[in-house]
Amino acid sequence: MKLSYLKSSIILLLFSSLSLAVFAQKVRLTGVVRDAEKKEPLFAASVLIEGTTTGAQTDFEGKYKLDLPANTALKLMVRSFGYASQTISLNPIPAGETRILNFELAEEAKQSKEVVVQVQRRKDTDISLITDIRKAEMVVNGISQEQIKRSQDLDAAQAMARVPGVTIVDNRFVMIRGINERYNSVMINDAISPGTEVDTRAFSFDLIASNMIERMMIYKSGAASLPGEFAGGVVKIYTKNTFTDNFTQVSLGTAMRPGTTFKDGLKPEGSGTDGLGFDNGQRTLPSGFPNTQGYQNLKVSQQVELAKGLNSSFGTDRFSNMPDLRFGTSLGRRWKIGENQLSTVSSFNYTKTNQYVQTQRYRYASWDAARQKSQDTLFRYTDDSYTQSVRISAVSNWMYKTAKGRYEFKNLFNQIGENETVIRNGETFDRSQDSLRSYGYHYTSRTLYSSQILGSHQLSDKSSVDWVSSFSYTNRSEPDYRRIRTFKPQGVNQPYELSVAASSGAIFETGRFFSNLKEYVGAAGVTYNRTFSVGWDSTRATLRTGFYAEGKSRDYQARYFVYLLKNNSQNQNLLTLPLDQMFAANNLATNKFVLEEGTRPEDSYQAQNVLAAAFAEVALPIGKWKAVAGFRPEFNQQSLQSATATSKVDVKSPILSPMGFLNASYDISKKWLGRVAYSKTVNRPEFRELAPFVYYDFNLDANFAGNPNLKVADIHNVDARIEFYPSKGEMISFGTFYKYFINPIETKVSPIGLSPQFTYSNASSAKNYGLEVEFRKSLGTIGESRFIDRLFFVANASLIHSRVDLGVVGSQERIRALQGQSPYVVNGGFYYTDDKSGLNFSALYNVFGKRIFMVGDALFPSIYEMPRHVVDMTVSKQIGKRYNLKAGVSDLLNYKSRYVQDSNRDGKITQNDELISSFQKGAYYTFAVVVSL
Repeated sequence: MKLSYLKSSIILLLFSSLSLAVFAQKVRLTGVVRDAEKKEPLFAASVLIEGTTTGAQTDFEGKYKLDLPANTALKLMVRSFGYASQTISLNPIPAGETRILNFELAEEAKQSKEVVVQVQRRKDTDISLITDIRKAEMVVNGISQEQIKRSQDLDAAQAMARVPGVTIVDNRFVMIRGINERYNSVMINDAISPGTEVDTRAFSFDLIASNMIERMMIYKSGAASLPGEFAGGVVKIYTKNTFTDNFTQVSLGTAMRPGTTFKDGLKPEGSGTDGLGFDNGQRTLPSGFPNTQGYQNLKVSQQVELAKGLNSSFGTDRFSNMPDLRFGTSLGRRWKIGENQLSTVSSFNYTKTNQYVQTQRYRYASWDAARQKSQDTLFRYTDDSYTQSVRISAVSNWMYKTAKGRYEFKNLFNQIGENETVIRNGETFDRSQDSLRSYGYHYTSRTLYSSQILGSHQLSDKSSVDWVSSFSYTNRSEPDYRRIRTFKPQGVNQPYELSVAASSGAIFETGRFFSNLKEYVGAAGVTYNRTFSVGWDSTRATLRTGFYAEGKSRDYQARYFVYLLKNNSQNQNLLTLPLDQMFAANNLATNKFVLEEGTRPEDSYQAQNVLAAAFAEVALPIGKWKAVAGFRPEFNQQSLQSATATSKVDVKSPILSPMGFLNASYDISKKWLGRVAYSKTVNRPEFRELAPFVYYDFNLDANFAGNPNLKVADIHNVDARIEFYPSKGEMISFGTFYKYFINPIETKVSPIGLSPQFTYSNASSAKNYGLEVEFRKSLGTIGESRFIDRLFFVANASLIHSRVDLGVVGSQERIRALQGQSPYVVNGGFYYTDDKSGLNFSALYNVFGKRIFMVGDALFPSIYEMPRHVVDMTVSKQIGKRYNLKAGVSDLLNYKSRYVQDSNRDGKITQNDELISSFQKGAYYTFAVVVSL
């Protein structure tokens, strides 16, 4: 897609949408009318606006829907034959919102009385989301549960791909405005989330199942009341907590992927609990196994005996990839306790999936300008990857609500197990006469538990206080990551022969790797809100002030072992044995295979972080302007303890970061709003980036190493946006942004021989700026067609440019784009909803521009991830009151994923540039039935 064509399309889309007619603003009221004593729903009860004929009747389940004029105080009359009528005084409700109001009617003998009620607001609808965006003081985008339901999105990562300026990396990390995922802050229910990754500063969004998300908000401009560490955005994920009626739902689904389902796969021997997402200890080192120093100090004969206690089979078993399984159950319950209310929303989801992917991988020698191609190919691989994944997720949210406040207890648990088997065939430059076959058996399990206790209290009509306390636990385990390299002469019909490691330091040779990460995070925060009058405006001003404190502790332990062969010349027969026999107990001996430990002091680290922040901000009305100014000082101290072979590594980085914020909005009219914003934020190194630990990535055939000398990056952010709200649930916006980075943290190449090693460094400076446009528009005003009237159009696009100055960096290219930044991102979709027939349909599209995947140097050119077009389609049908059938296809186009290096280093990708890797995952077809009990 050419950039000029993209610009023209955005402009045309903008003016086409602005020409559409608009509706009058209203409020949607829903609820249930019941018998006060029996609690049974009342059929054909009337809910009327007093003094008018406008109203609605309840269905067989006692449910009603009624559109009311917005911002209007009125009275509702509820009537049913044989029951005393009831009159309710309803306070004004802002335009475009959906509210829930339930009634209980007493028998006619009991006299009704007039009461004033506070209506519970739903927060999971598109209308509620647009209302929140309209009222927000910052530049913000979002996605609601209502929109997620219309798609095939299975987790938060997939749902986030529908947000303007957002792209997804590795199916789980979120990149906002083309800025690397490390520059985002993530909050779960108003508490900062824990880290989930070993090697990157990122939150893994695939941990959260989409059906338990109430809404997600992405704040793109800063505020004193938000975390100060971000440049891309602050992502707030709210899990479900509101519902209309008590419910119980059970869902059962399956999915198939051509090329995977019903085909054979390969995997090593697993444990009995793999189906629950974790290893039961079969892969881990046995209880009582000596620590690193203890093992290395043992006699060789003792090491041999210990090695015999490990799983000796490096072979694989064949299995059939059955269709994927998806099961879920959820319930919502509400109880009346005097004048107060207790409610809960809980869910459990289980998913088991299979995936086969064939990947082509290449690496090249230096570029030959005369021939316009690389001088040679360093390796050429074909990887067959078989992956089985299990995900268990559970949510349990509780809320106790009183007349002047509420208490919430929210819990999120995820367990994910992934078993990947990679069989690699190919050739390498250093053994050009041989064929290579390598094996990688990689099992990982991830656990996340997050719990929050939150409170909100109305102290008076002018003041309130909100507070939150949280605890989270993360565990990531790699038990027994096994790797094997074998070779044989090309064109010769003979067995592959094991490549024998020269020493225990050869971490890429045949061996075993064990690692475990544990992280604990505790936090607490309080916000005090106070409204007060100002002499120049009738609208009240607001003061917010508070504090936030967080403590984080991480423990990372890694060990690796390499098989060495003693008396090589006398044991050649062992090198060609089948892999399930090669390391059997009888082949482990002081004069045969010996398992040596190559673990170094830098392979483990402990780290702590203390964050203390205070903030104060004031929102002032000034005519049609509303200005929010704030100040947030953050004190942060990172500590890390590790060691190298020659010295201890003791990082202690206390730093005070004063940050200022200004957000201003201007009410151009009832439907038009303008915004401008400035914020100064920071980006701190992650524990892993500071640790000297070196990790070998089998799939990329590259090392990753930390840098204890990283500095904190400062970012200056400027935003401007125009927003248009044609009617409820609709929005059109056009915005621009600019960011200036000082000492941005980037990934760079530090070659080790002919192999790349990636590490982290501070560039001198960087700039990032662009344009964003978003449309959420009903097509019902275009004509009177019943079909068109039920169509809703959503589209967004971003044009982004960045420029990094690396300063004096030796062999690296000094001026380039930010790593991971796409020059454009486009999302689009049509939604068809027919409440009467129960039929829903959606068609969604996503594409991003080429972006730097890995930054190159003099030896290795930069590698770009090429654009990929994705189309998803979903259809669902409600059958009666209890059953909903849903079918869909994700990645319908099955567009190839391609990574290409800029071989001639001209900053462009043309036919002269060379392919680094490519693969296709295949379209994904899903089927599910949801039963309401």
